[in-house]
Amino acid sequence: VGTSLGYRLSHATIGRLLRLLRVTRLVSIFPQLRLIINTMLLSIPSMGHVVLLLSLLLYVYAIAGVHLFREVDPQHWGTLGAALLSLFQVVTLEGWTELQQTLLPERPWAWIFFASFIVVAVFVVINLFIAVVINNLEKAREKEQRIADASSAEHEVLARVALLRREVEELESALRMKAPQR
Repeated sequence: VGTSLGYRLSHATIGRLLRLLRVTRLVSIFPQLRLIINTMLLSIPSMGHVVLLLSLLLYVYAIAGVHLFREVDPQHWGTLGAALLSLFQVVTLEGWTELQQTLLPERPWAWIFFASFIVVAVFVVINLFIAVVINNLEKAREKEQRIADASSAEHEVLARVALLRREVEELESALRMKAPQR
């Protein structure tokens, strides 16, 4: 009984989740929302490259941090994992001053390490993220404009065909009137 109840609950949960996906129809209703979604989807591959660059930068600085600060603050810089976690804290700009303050009494030049990391990692990489998104936003806008232009051209052709059809019908009716009745 317990197994079948769990089985039904999981199907009910899946059904509810699938019903929740109906909300995604809003994307088709609002063009600006569709533009944002398209921008995000276009940005995913490029973001991978920026994340790879950030990972490489974190790895290099983490190795340097382990070698430079392991003896002073082993809790934050004793292992590569701890150093990566500390650098992630610095990237988020949350509590990095406390990390620096523990090192400054014994390593007065530690500010150079932190300043260079913040400038390179935070400002350069964040600006790369923004540049990728803006670039893909322009691509998405151009794509939607091409679709709108194609749709507009299609409407023009259809209007022209309708006009030609009316003219042909008028000519046919005029010819019928002039033709002798049999």
